Amino acid sequence: MEEIANLIDIETGAIIVDNEEEIVRLDNKANQIRNEFAKLSKHKLLGQSMQELLQVELYILDDTEEPKYKLYVYGKARDAVEKICTRTIDAFINEKHYTFHNDHNQLEREFSHVIGKGLNESIDECEFWCSKADRSISLYGLRTYLFYIIKFDKNRLNSDINFNGKRHPFLDDLRIQWEIEFGKFFNMHKKINYNELFRRASAQEHFLYYFQDDLNALSAIKYENEINRGSIIALEMKREDCFEEIVNNYNISLMLSSSIKITPENYKKIRKLLEIAHDELSLLMNEQGEVFAIGKIGEHPNRDYYKISFKNFLEWKFYKNGEEYLHFSNMLPLFPEMKLGIQQKDINKLVKTFGDSHLFELKEIIYGAINQSHGTMVVFSENAEEEADRLAISGIRIHPTIMNKELVEALTSIDGALICDEKGRCYAIGIILDGEASDIGEPSRGARFNSALRYRNQQKNNEKKTFIVVVSEDKYIDCISTEVD
Repeated sequence: MEEIANLIDIETGAIIVDNEEEIVRLDNKANQIRNEFAKLSKHKLLGQSMQELLQVELYILDDTEEPKYKLYVYGKARDAVEKICTRTIDAFINEKHYTFHNDHNQLEREFSHVIGKGLNESIDECEFWCSKADRSISLYGLRTYLFYIIKFDKNRLNSDINFNGKRHPFLDDLRIQWEIEFGKFFNMHKKINYNELFRRASAQEHFLYYFQDDLNALSAIKYENEINRGSIIALEMKREDCFEEIVNNYNISLMLSSSIKITPENYKKIRKLLEIAHDELSLLMNEQGEVFAIGKIGEHPNRDYYKISFKNFLEWKFYKNGEEYLHFSNMLPLFPEMKLGIQQKDINKLVKTFGDSHLFELKEIIYGAINQSHGTMVVFSENAEEEADRLAISGIRIHPTIMNKELVEALTSIDGALICDEKGRCYAIGIILDGEASDIGEPSRGARFNSALRYRNQQKNNEKKTFIVVVSEDKYIDCISTEVD
């Protein structure tokens, strides 16, 4: 009983330190959220970027203009998060924001806003989503605010989930919806409808806000037992029904004598027209949802434009200015498919690690690994020969050999990594990497990736330049360098 009492703050009734049960509960909840986020992409990009879920409890000890308070953070990153939250709330109180928002009953929203902002401005490599606070009264009669915070790998979010070469705007819409929705359901036994949350987030794009339901309906309607594979194009018009803008931006093949509005009573008529809108032709629609012609976008449009391309039953893609923005399947939005293979950002990372004097040879090895039918790993290191000797017991040591794509594809058919130097010479195959046991790693990723991460950090501590290519079974690539975080 005395041990339990030492874990309880007698002033607030809060648990002072993390206990095993609390950590397990947060980990289980984090995995539930990852599984929901996994719905958004084939490669589970958002879930893989999620590092952990933290819980924050804020107790107001006195109801004054500058109240005393106590703050508790539960989770693996508790120390860093607790310091930042305390600093942020102190500033919030000292600058008199507390008094104003307390008088207007806005503290649940504002506490969440300032904590999220403080964390995101303080830790560059991470991104934090902070739920709207739940306000309650503690067993000791104190006003209490409870938050949940998701910690993400910011670099992965910004590099893996893109639109038009930049961070995908849907991420910010999704964050806002998650923060609001999660704030309503602090009872862990209640279930959040994530499907509806995702749909609301996608509807922040104004075209989808107006037409998403209609497009889902059109994607489900067959014509003479054939699935819809037509397309629709719409300009973002600034002046209603401006003939000059239509002429400048469209190549019109056929003009309807009267427009047809996309409404339930006209779905069958629109679906019939979509049989014509295959290949190069599309239905042309204005922003009022009226189909007025058949044609295609001009060569040099001077306005933003949208295209809907129907792919299968309840499946369609939404494009902005010719680039895929979201992919809808069974009425749920999905991120565009990852471009498989090594990307320019990875090449830049490779050049920063070793320079470009042997870039051709190293790329040949990487392309051979990508062609492997199952996951694999290639390690390039300036101390490759030493490491091949040290790790030989776990794999097969070979005479130094210059690799080509075909040979790499054959050698990576067995488990384990290739060990190569910065010039593309291979010293060992089928190697199982080691690394110092630590808290470094991402639970949502596979054993191969986490093994590479530990090995990279060991090499970095030994000041040995290393670049590791991890190829997953679905051909997604992670490139990890000692020189670039």
